[in-house]
Amino acid sequence: MAAEVVRQVNQERTSRGLSELRVDSELTRAACVRAQEIVQSFSHTRPDGSSWSSVSSRVSGENIAKGQQTADKVMAAWMSSEGHRANILRESFGSIGVCAYKVGNVVYWAQEFGR
Repeated sequence: MAAEVVRQVNQERTSRGLSELRVDSELTRAACVRAQEIVQSFSHTRPDGSSWSSVSSRVSGENIAKGQQTADKVMAAWMSSEGHRANILRESFGSIGVCAYKVGNVVYWAQEFGR
């Protein structure tokens, strides 16, 4: 599912003349940490009270979501939200990590962006 999100992110970017984002293993690790954390607290604040950006020194932006069962649905939700869309299309971002974490029937998503 995460690879499909990355594919769709890059499709959205290239259709607007922006460069593709490269998958970064550290950002992917950070996204998986954050996807698990938002199960406890669906927020850009981490469970310990620190900012989302403390998950990795390489993170410059974050999108989170919960409940969408497919890459298509989560991308539709993010692209219909001004703030989330801005992260996906931010020209200064050059890398991405995405993780989907499922608990029961609920999927928790995290996208971490880097420069």
